[in-house]
Amino acid sequence: MPTLFRLRCARCGYGVSVASAPERCPMCGGEAWDHEAAAPADASVEKRRGVRATNERIRLLVQAFDGSAEFVCECADEDCFELVTMSADEWRAATVEGAYFVVRPTHVALGEQAVIATERYAVVRAARRGEPAAS
Repeated sequence: MPTLFRLRCARCGYGVSVASAPERCPMCGGEAWDHEAAAPADASVEKRRGVRATNERIRLLVQAFDGSAEFVCECADEDCFELVTMSADEWRAATVEGAYFVVRPTHVALGEQAVIATERYAVVRAARRGEPAAS
């Protein structure tokens, strides 16, 4: 996965996350870009991004079949790669909101809110930046 940079158009302030600066701003046609200071990447956030990309590929492979598949747990534990059994439709419905993650039922972390909890999986809502953690 390429490194993304957060840029803002120097002319109108339009923001993008890209691997390289676009030639022109799609909003105003400006050609100059300013770099935004990026927040340091949290290892658990990076892990979740990678696992989400893997799970999306699994969903694409199994969506034509009925039944269940093994998805990788999207918990915040950087060392966890346990499997979660669910159908492609269940996974897609559970992850339609970007702040929702599919985890094993026992992997709901402190500060996360379980939106759905079943015997096979849980869907947690991760706290957004600046938002108080769930209790």
